[in-house]
Amino acid sequence: MELVAVRKYVEHVLLGVILLGIVALALCSNLRAGKVGASVTSSTITDAKRYSTDMKELQNKFNQDKGKVRLLLLLSPS
Repeated sequence: MELVAVRKYVEHVLLGVILLGIVALALCSNLRAGKVGASVTSSTITDAKRYSTDMKELQNKFNQDKGKVRLLLLLSPS
């Protein structure tokens, strides 16, 4: 009976280590992507066309694509 308990304990520890590894990889890739993304966006913002804040323009562009799949994202820096 003791062997079964030890085996379950080892399985739980192994599962925890695997999950921690996945979380660590996700965090590392996020941090790395953030550093690369920041340098790319800061240099391209001045060259790229600025997005409009006019809601009427957004509504018109949204309505132009009637019958197509549309996705509207509202993003906040915080």
